[in-house]
Amino acid sequence: MAFKVRYLNKPFSVSIFLTKCCNLSCKHCVYGCSSDRPKIFLSLEDFKTILDKLANDGVMQIVLTGGEPLLHPNFANIVKLIHDYGLSWRLITNGTLINEDVARVIARNEPSSVIISIDGPDKATHEFIRGANTFERVINALQILKKHNVKLSINTVLHRMIDETKISAMIELAIKYNASLNVIPLYPSGNAIKNWSKISHTPLTVRKLVQFYIEESKRYGVKREEPSIGLEPDTCGAARMFMSIDEYGYTYPCDLFVETDFRGPSLLEADVDQCWNSIPFKLVRKILIDIRGCVLHNLCQKYSSEGCKPCPALAYRFFKNIFMPDPRCLLYSIEMGDTSLGP
Repeated sequence: MAFKVRYLNKPFSVSIFLTKCCNLSCKHCVYGCSSDRPKIFLSLEDFKTILDKLANDGVMQIVLTGGEPLLHPNFANIVKLIHDYGLSWRLITNGTLINEDVARVIARNEPSSVIISIDGPDKATHEFIRGANTFERVINALQILKKHNVKLSINTVLHRMIDETKISAMIELAIKYNASLNVIPLYPSGNAIKNWSKISHTPLTVRKLVQFYIEESKRYGVKREEPSIGLEPDTCGAARMFMSIDEYGYTYPCDLFVETDFRGPSLLEADVDQCWNSIPFKLVRKILIDIRGCVLHNLCQKYSSEGCKPCPALAYRFFKNIFMPDPRCLLYSIEMGDTSLGP
């Protein structure tokens, strides 16, 4: 039976990469962002052009991401523009650049949430992934933003130093700052590839930790998003609800397709409809809606009556083939006789 999944006739939420430059060089970064990346920023004028098209086409939410979006020299003007358009917006940041002045700019322009990446409840665990002298700064960011009544969310990646005890401590941290907590498995791409043997859990361990996180967050009433681990049916919003735009203005079906060949037209030159219905978007929708699954579909049926929908972006990044399994898939690892997922 084919999967029948609805998609919108225009994106609901659009992620905009203000830059790929970053003040950190995290071991797991999908895009390999660092201070060594070219200091290329989406210009304020181009941002105005893009935002005008998105707003006029009824897009509801803007997500500012990167790189580190707070490095953008016109960040304050950018968020004021979004606020003036009356659009909902979210910020994804590593938190290290947030001070009182930045917090006031953020709070004044009323984001729906600020998502801060914290990869451990203590200095050693967090800085194992994000580098020295980052933990105190990110905790300071939580304190400042909470003081300014900014709604907070925490993203935590399941790297090797995260265990059940650390997840429990992250839940306590989220409760302390009235934040939601999103636990995210590592993506085998970018910096994570070269560091995989040092930073990754086995897929089976990831699955157990995710289940523990779900149970504990329910027990303590912590708001969360369901983590995707590569085997949940029909959870992907790429090219169905979501669109991503890079610092040059080019469009992609989702964040994980950015910097791949699945590049749609530039929104600086085309309109939203032309981008949304371009070949890369149509192809991703076809994979997610019409195709039964990856090359392990028949095997998957032995384990799940629903089958699964692998992430085509991760399959493409890892295998250069969108029809391959999601590389986080436990069944794929078992079939290959390798539960480490090492490249």
